[in-house]
Amino acid sequence: ELRPLIKQLVDHPLFRLTSIAITILNTLSLGLRGYGNDQTDKALDVITTVTSCCFLGELGLRMAGEEALPELFRDGKFVFDFFVTLATAMKLFAQVMGVPNERLGALVGVSSLRFLLVAARLPSLAHLMYMTVASMNNILNLLLFAFTAVSIFAVCAVYMSEGLEDASND
Repeated sequence: ELRPLIKQLVDHPLFRLTSIAITILNTLSLGLRGYGNDQTDKALDVITTVTSCCFLGELGLRMAGEEALPELFRDGKFVFDFFVTLATAMKLFAQVMGVPNERLGALVGVSSLRFLLVAARLPSLAHLMYMTVASMNNILNLLLFAFTAVSIFAVCAVYMSEGLEDASND
């Protein structure tokens, strides 16, 4: 049977590493688009299209290698990946239909979220993301403190400047 072989392929560390590399390449090509000339943008579009096709193939292999498809959809990472890949497929279909890239911003934004899956697969990036989210409370407190301090200094400056103007008018 073909299913166990596909499951072995999908679970192989080299397959996961290749998937991560393709995701990083896709993220870079999406991020660099628009900063070069037309020739560079066309090359980046080709890279994005090829990596998007790889994502579709990877999703198909993962689904084909799973014995119980409902079990696969209970995994949150897979569901996230499924919807991001679905948005990627919609973007590819729209490009084939001749929709200009300028009108595909939302789909490009959703497909760039795939990088979050890389962070979930790499423990160091996952830890960095967790620590960033965990420290948001402290960051917000610091921003609130800075805003309060600037506001106090602004109010003091207004009173001082009005006081100086009143003193000069006497």
